[in-house]
Amino acid sequence: MMRSTSRTHGSKKEQRSRGLLSREKKENNNDHKPCTKHKTLIAEDVENMFQEPYTLTGYRLSNQPWSYYIASLWWVHNETVNVWTHLIGCVLLVVHAVYLGMRLDRFRDSRAGLMVVFALTCFFCNLFSSLAHLLHTKSAKHHYVLFFVDYAGIFIYLFGSCFYTLYMCSSPEQYLAVKLFFLPTAMIACYMSFVAFLLARLKFQKVEHQWKRKVLMVCVILMLMTIILPITGRYVGCFQDEGCSVKSQSLITVVFVFLVLQGVSFTAMLPERVRPGTFDIWGHSHQWFHVLVTGTQQLQLHALHVDYVERGRAAHVDTPLSSLLVTLGLLMAMQAVTIRLVTPAIERKVAEGPTTVGSESGEVLGKSDGAELIDQHGESEL
Repeated sequence: MMRSTSRTHGSKKEQRSRGLLSREKKENNNDHKPCTKHKTLIAEDVENMFQEPYTLTGYRLSNQPWSYYIASLWWVHNETVNVWTHLIGCVLLVVHAVYLGMRLDRFRDSRAGLMVVFALTCFFCNLFSSLAHLLHTKSAKHHYVLFFVDYAGIFIYLFGSCFYTLYMCSSPEQYLAVKLFFLPTAMIACYMSFVAFLLARLKFQKVEHQWKRKVLMVCVILMLMTIILPITGRYVGCFQDEGCSVKSQSLITVVFVFLVLQGVSFTAMLPERVRPGTFDIWGHSHQWFHVLVTGTQQLQLHALHVDYVERGRAAHVDTPLSSLLVTLGLLMAMQAVTIRLVTPAIERKVAEGPTTVGSESGEVLGKSDGAELIDQHGESEL
């Protein structure tokens, strides 16, 4: 009886040890398998470069298969709204452009061509932004490259806004004065600003330095705004004409109010600055920035149709569609070559060593104001 009991206990111990070993094997195997759960992390558990100021939760895992990030399009995390706002913007642009194209002879009317090219610049901006926000946490190298592509889309759209103001907003005198050199100048300014963005991203990547990067970006945008000066001709001419009402410029005014609001939402980082962690998923300032960008693009297309087509305010303009397409294509080619040329610099930066988890000081920006929120969230499952 004693022997049988000891054998029974021995067999139980063996079964227990086997169970523990099999469990350990499963856990070890899971470490190498892609994450299948909709798991998100707190800021302290992700690399510094993936962190956003005052955003404490909702981060996705890095170094997962591409399918993980593509599937995350349907999950809830801190990039979900950023992705969908511009994807919806792409759909709205296609619908709006098709509607306007149906009202014009898209093969004979040069105005239709101008609208299509402008809508195309907006589409590239939204598409590149959505892809960057969806896929950037794949790895450190992909993070850099995808946001460089995002910046390329931004300046493609800004170049579109430059020729938009020339062909729709300029007075006859301004148009005659600048039409020969405006497109090349706008293209060069957009390209140089794009390069400045790349350098800012490489130099000020860490979360505690992001305010410097944003200041540099705003300075570049302000520099670029000087090229959008053709708009002033409309207002100056209206003030000098007693029969003109400033209300007639309402569409253009609203567009530029939206542009100012974009700058404010991009730099102020409100409301997340006030309550870190509260707006990680919904209501973040960058989400509002995306909404404003999409709204501005729709307003620009509407104003282009009303002023340029229905009211004939740009009758003095001849639209050089071929020159426009060549200049746009040259800008995009220069951007692509530049991204390729800076790829070795990205690889060197990544090879310097893995970026630290959390900031160098050991604190996540915004944690001091929202420590309780981090403690409450912990590692979240969404």
